[in-house]
Amino acid sequence: RLEARIKAQQVFASRALTESDAVKKAGATSQGGLLGDDFDHNRGEGDRTNRLANKLKEATLTETALADGHISARQADIIASKLAQLPATVSPVQRLRCERELLHAAKTLNPKDLARRGDRITDQFKPRKDVDEDENTRVQNRERRARALAKLWMRDNNDGTVTGGFTVPELEGSMLKHALEG
Repeated sequence: RLEARIKAQQVFASRALTESDAVKKAGATSQGGLLGDDFDHNRGEGDRTNRLANKLKEATLTETALADGHISARQADIIASKLAQLPATVSPVQRLRCERELLHAAKTLNPKDLARRGDRITDQFKPRKDVDEDENTRVQNRERRARALAKLWMRDNNDGTVTGGFTVPELEGSMLKHALEG
């Protein structure tokens, strides 16, 4: 909870920087760079905080939940991202209902499942044809990324065993697990 509250304060600081000319006055090359100076010289963290601040402008309940320590920064990012994917035809009331539903789901779901729940919520407002196309595209992109990240390394221990490591797509990982447990 404390970490979430601290992140919320960083988000508020990022928004305040956006609304001022403090970046120029400080001589920083970017807002992420200026924030990064306050995060152990980690510009990447400053950039992530800045992106989260921008996403949360349209997700005020989520921002409040983060500030109160009810959700993590990762959960806030997922919820705000999914809300941003809602079609323009969604009314403010429907949008608020979606946000509340995702905040409720965040209490019990891990980030991966929360993201999938968010996909299902956005699907409710799309034509069935678009839902199927979007799902197919998501699955294809996830599988393509998983294949691109796949790797394997092994080393002979010279004692009749081999030590190694790997990153494989989920399906292949499950198949390997069953083969080894066999």
